[in-house]
Amino acid sequence: MKNLVLPFLLLLNVGGLFGRALPPANETLQSAVNDLYQSKFVESRRTLSEYSSAHPQDPLPYSMKAATYLFAELERAGSLNGNLLSDDKNVQHSGGSEYKPDVNVSTALDETVRQTRQVAGARLLADPKDRNALLAMCIVSGVQRDYLALVEHRLRESYSFIRESNTYAKQLLEADPTAYDAYLTKGFTEYLVASLPFYLRWMMSMDQLSGTREQGLSDLQVAAQSGQYLKPFAQLLLAMFYLREKQTGKTEELLAQLTEQYPQNKTFRAEYDKLRAKRAKTRQAE
Repeated sequence: MKNLVLPFLLLLNVGGLFGRALPPANETLQSAVNDLYQSKFVESRRTLSEYSSAHPQDPLPYSMKAATYLFAELERAGSLNGNLLSDDKNVQHSGGSEYKPDVNVSTALDETVRQTRQVAGARLLADPKDRNALLAMCIVSGVQRDYLALVEHRLRESYSFIRESNTYAKQLLEADPTAYDAYLTKGFTEYLVASLPFYLRWMMSMDQLSGTREQGLSDLQVAAQSGQYLKPFAQLLLAMFYLREKQTGKTEELLAQLTEQYPQNKTFRAEYDKLRAKRAKTRQAE
């Protein structure tokens, strides 16, 4: 899964957390998210635009629409294939690329980011614990982080969004401990920071962030098991990190689940088939 990140996201008592009831997911937004993971970006945007027209004060669909532009650009560039975090050098990578970002996509993404921040900001002024606003800010700051790091290869410029997304994730979990999607941001940040060299970790120092791979994996497990809108992406990140940790069996299990749930996603199928072939070859060699 090379160049697969992107993008975007305290586990003290897993049993206690999972015992709490989740608020119901919005069916329309869930449908749009499912289309996103099926690589149906146009259909996902259409659903989100229609929902935003009917609910202009909800920032969540704007942030999800921003994610569709990011995923589409990553797929176009082939960045959702391979194994991005196969070694620490890839985490530090910030060099150029022959791939050129689509200016129209960049403009559209910037506009949806602006809408998200405007609507979410207004709601957070009225209620700093607004669940949808905090989740929207988690998502959109993660989108900006990943676009800078993976599409434009500007890793250093993405640092501020790494901090920002982690801050909003922390605030969201304080406001609502059942907002399990926030564990994607927290887990991703923990694992990423743990994978950076010391001098970069020092530059990115964040409050209450241990920066350990174990904590990152634990947080991602929460999102992968109990997340709502970001559960599949959490499963994908977790599969990638398991592969990095040489836990290929767990990677294969997660990719099998994603392939079954989203059969039209060619990336999931290709990575699953590639891993199975590699494991079969290894077994034959033994």
